[in-house]
Amino acid sequence: MSILDEIREGNKYKFFINGVWRFSEEFFEVFSPIDEKVIGYVPKANKNDIEEALSSAYLARKKISSMKAYERAVILHNAGEILEENFDDIVEILILEAGKPIKDAKGEVKAGIERLFLASEEIKYIRGEFIDGSVLKETSNRIGFTYISPIGTVLAITPFNYPFFTPISKIAPAIAIGNSVILKPASDTPISGLIIAKALENAGLPKGAINVVTGRGKEVGEILVRSDKVSMISLTGNTKTGEKVASVAGLKKLQLELGGKAPAIVLEDADIELAAKEIVKGALGYSGQRCNAISRVIVLSEIADELVENILTEQKSC
Repeated sequence: MSILDEIREGNKYKFFINGVWRFSEEFFEVFSPIDEKVIGYVPKANKNDIEEALSSAYLARKKISSMKAYERAVILHNAGEILEENFDDIVEILILEAGKPIKDAKGEVKAGIERLFLASEEIKYIRGEFIDGSVLKETSNRIGFTYISPIGTVLAITPFNYPFFTPISKIAPAIAIGNSVILKPASDTPISGLIIAKALENAGLPKGAINVVTGRGKEVGEILVRSDKVSMISLTGNTKTGEKVASVAGLKKLQLELGGKAPAIVLEDADIELAAKEIVKGALGYSGQRCNAISRVIVLSEIADELVENILTEQKSC
């Protein structure tokens, strides 16, 4: 059975709260940007759903943090293998819900799976520090130790443009160190996040250690962000959303990735034709919907005109 068949009935998808795949009282439509056709209906979380997800993740903190590190490593590795087995189905979902070209969709799925495998290996190197007190006379007969500990519950808020890779890049490290996770995927592309949760469940992740809350950001996000049951928020989004999160989150730890202003730097010894080709590809690839898309060019004045001419020529050929 495909992993997709485990999380849907017909064209209606379930979300994952407190270890249970279920529907909510309402659904919202997920449209494909390719032709604007409805590709599925996803649960629209209500306040009770959100509070259940928060309580579930909060209670699961001790369960996942008390696991042996190697046990969490096995779960992450197994989840990667499960996703590999469903590679083609995930690629198809990425194409449909995000409008990705086939090559880009395959690349994202591959990168996401590799991130799970890397997190599984990285667990072996998460360790504390030995501090030798003999460096100071006052502490010469003392030693100190530090150790790494989980923070609690991580709220992962992810964008539409990389709906498979970005959630994994937040979830995998959080689980590796022993945190529970609540995933709030973008409402335009929520299906990929549900697939990730199913793979982790099938891989043996404890009940409640991951919850996926689907719905519109304004209706769902603020309740999650304000909750005292959330210890840290990891957001990839725009500046306006980041400012809103920071203003209501309180004293939680924040990791906010709010887009970039990536430059291309062209010096006098550059291959101008190659530079122009790479600049256009870096700026317009995936319609520019990438955090690291080139948005400005820094170039020496003596070669600027030649570079501009090459960029215009390259752009016309795209």
